[in-house]
Amino acid sequence: MELGKSKFSWKDLQYCDKAGTQNSPLRVVAHIDQDAFYAQVESVRLGLDHSVPLAVQQWQGLIAVNYAARAANISRHETVTEAKKKCPELCTAHVKTWKAGESEAKYHENPNPNYYKTCLDPYRHESVKILNIIKKHAPVVKKASIDECFIELTSDVKRIVLEEYPYLKIPSEDSNVALPQAPVLLWPAEFGMVIEEEVVDRTKEDYERDWDDVFLFYAAKIVKEIRDDIYLQLKYTCSAGVSFNPMLSKLVSSRNKPNKQTILTKNAIQDYLVSLKITDIRMLGGKFGEEIINLLGTDSIKDVWNMSMDFLIDKLGQTNGPLVWNLCHGIDNTEITTQVQIKSMLSAKNFSQQKVKSEEDAINWFQVFASDLRSRFLELEGMRRPKTICLTVVSRFLRKSRSSQIPMNVDISTQFIVEATSKLLRQLQQEFDVYPISNLSISFQNIIEVDRNSRGIEGFLKKSNDEIYMSTSVSPSIEGRAKLLNENMRENNSFELSSEKDIKSPKRLKRGKGKGIFDMLQQTAVSKPTENSADETYTCEECEQKITLSERNEHEDYHIALSISRKERYNNLVPPSHDKPKQVKPKTYGRKTGSKHYAPLSDETNNKRAFLDAFLGNGGNLTPNWKKQTPKAISNSSDNMTQLHLDLANSTVTCSECSMEYNSTSEEDILLHSRFHSRVLGGVTVSFQCSPIYRVNYGLSSDCIYSINSESSLIDQRKAEEALSFVNNELSSEPIETIGVDKYTTFLFISDKKCVGLLLAERISSAYIVDELELNNNNSTSSAVYIKNENLRKGFVLGISRIWVSASRRKQGIASLLLDNALKKFIYGYVISPAEVAFSQPSESGKQFIISWHRSRNNGSSKSLRYAVYES
Repeated sequence: MELGKSKFSWKDLQYCDKAGTQNSPLRVVAHIDQDAFYAQVESVRLGLDHSVPLAVQQWQGLIAVNYAARAANISRHETVTEAKKKCPELCTAHVKTWKAGESEAKYHENPNPNYYKTCLDPYRHESVKILNIIKKHAPVVKKASIDECFIELTSDVKRIVLEEYPYLKIPSEDSNVALPQAPVLLWPAEFGMVIEEEVVDRTKEDYERDWDDVFLFYAAKIVKEIRDDIYLQLKYTCSAGVSFNPMLSKLVSSRNKPNKQTILTKNAIQDYLVSLKITDIRMLGGKFGEEIINLLGTDSIKDVWNMSMDFLIDKLGQTNGPLVWNLCHGIDNTEITTQVQIKSMLSAKNFSQQKVKSEEDAINWFQVFASDLRSRFLELEGMRRPKTICLTVVSRFLRKSRSSQIPMNVDISTQFIVEATSKLLRQLQQEFDVYPISNLSISFQNIIEVDRNSRGIEGFLKKSNDEIYMSTSVSPSIEGRAKLLNENMRENNSFELSSEKDIKSPKRLKRGKGKGIFDMLQQTAVSKPTENSADETYTCEECEQKITLSERNEHEDYHIALSISRKERYNNLVPPSHDKPKQVKPKTYGRKTGSKHYAPLSDETNNKRAFLDAFLGNGGNLTPNWKKQTPKAISNSSDNMTQLHLDLANSTVTCSECSMEYNSTSEEDILLHSRFHSRVLGGVTVSFQCSPIYRVNYGLSSDCIYSINSESSLIDQRKAEEALSFVNNELSSEPIETIGVDKYTTFLFISDKKCVGLLLAERISSAYIVDELELNNNNSTSSAVYIKNENLRKGFVLGISRIWVSASRRKQGIASLLLDNALKKFIYGYVISPAEVAFSQPSESGKQFIISWHRSRNNGSSKSLRYAVYES
């Protein structure tokens, strides 16, 4: 390096606060990890000094141990009795628990796991407080777990550097010119241990301070301020690592625990890494790391430094070769972004001993789950709420789920959750023998951002607000309408759950002469703005009315509602269904005296449409764009419209192929069924950037199998997750986040660009061997799986979480092909044996497939046939 100049250019400095910061050579990242977090929370709650030995207890085991107790050789997963033998003065604090039937979690003394459920809310609440403190100092924070996070500090440090060295604010005309020589900085001891001082020879000729050291210096200063602020406000200590990427910062954050921070300079990276093992590196642990060691014949990073990239690609493949080479050389360009907002939340409990045997017992647990979900729901950032509530029941004989839509104007209270899930449980009880229940869960799904100014189309079909304001020229405020709408919804219990079974009797809306539904809608739509309104106006192209901009969305919704209600004008929108309707007495959707017949959109159809919008993934394209069509003039029959009768019962049809129930008299329902039918039978349309791992009959067909994991491109991961979401809906399964999650690999069978088969695989280590007696009883038509604790075994590698084939492609060997490829490709270079595979709780058809697949591997013999299941 030329004396007096930096190896960094002005371009490198400018790149620090632009898109792609993760590729900047001056990048700085911190990793902060709380010290024995659960134990610290309990120590602070109990007012104990950190020097007092303390462990957090869950039932009879320890789940967290502070450093004072670790000095007495106490570790996690010991029993309380064993720990107190080692340290009689050990203080134990049991986690907070809910008692069945109660809605408030408390610190109970010696709770029985059969009647109590653990509550981790105190730790979640404290974690949120810590993240809020960190964000005050540095806004780009990614939560890695409840007690650790990554912080992108590059742009924050650049701002400080420019303030400290103003001459850097005037860049060179040529951005490729080298920066001025970096200043020499004295590192105070409070900024942490600099690993460079341990392993780097300062006498080397190439030793020189540069701007990357300056950036590290100020990053360490920010991290020290963050740690001090956390302790000042909350009394929690934490350890930290500061370096040039997430992998390096996490690697050194544990180097100097507790309550210290460590800095790894660029000059020290090689000397530090070569002293470690491959499995010490983030993302190279577990089975994957062991397989790499077997293939390379070494566990030393020092040996990897002597291997070329081409050699690693030859040994590990095109994906894993570069990954291992980069990580072992300290290269990690992973982007740090604020945590993706959650889309679902779950509250569940396993009943290993005391099963749930009655509806009363289940509802007692619903009270607990509802309190748990309500508490976490209130912590969601922004105006966010779930669209769906789901109940899942697991017993020895089945695993079933039922869900219902959550109306947007309903307060998601504990009582609402209990009532909604109780209704879903009764639906399951009517169809299946669900008791005794071994696992029970309630989940919120499809959590979305809510626009508080938005108004659903059903608002135009309610009678409450219109009659109040018909006689005035003043348009009510959105807040006032929402308040009245909420009151009406509380009166109309039939809208609480989107199920036609819940509708007890039709509602009658009595109108005077000339007050038909069109008059009601039109008078709502043309309400004039207040005289004092200063809002700008625009002229509606449909009706030429002048509307204020604040009322524009509401007015456009009116035209959609009006167009839908004129359904007889859209004949032959889709081909008529050939399915035979159930023997249900036909009932009119809307009935009135006079010569015209109008059919307003029902709440059930609205909810079905909202679900299918999400299911089909086409948003507003699901139904025709009625707004752009100019409706023809209709005859004025208001004189005959003396009474409107809304009969909410439907004449339903169940499709024999896709099993969708829909209203055969509703053209919109027919359209929705047409789209749904095509999606279910034809599969999800997807295309991937990567190459397939297997082709069926090369050159003769387009059928092939793709493998997508956390190392695949983000575009491919998103497409695979879209297909998985479709499969979860098909199987009534809980949603799973797979993007960026190492343990999951999705195998997809693609035919003519449609996904007609999917298998979700995950890494596991243990599973339960199914009792052979159950198999020998030829009970293959039942999904009963008999699990005994003594049958838990280690040595399993592959867990099959989901396996699905489109109805139109079943019995063609697709499921077996997917499973066979998972055995060969799940771990690079290693073929998994059937004895190392386990399945999540199977359905009836799933169990039959498992047995058939295992028999095919045993030459058709069922003698000593065994398979394994695991709890996902």
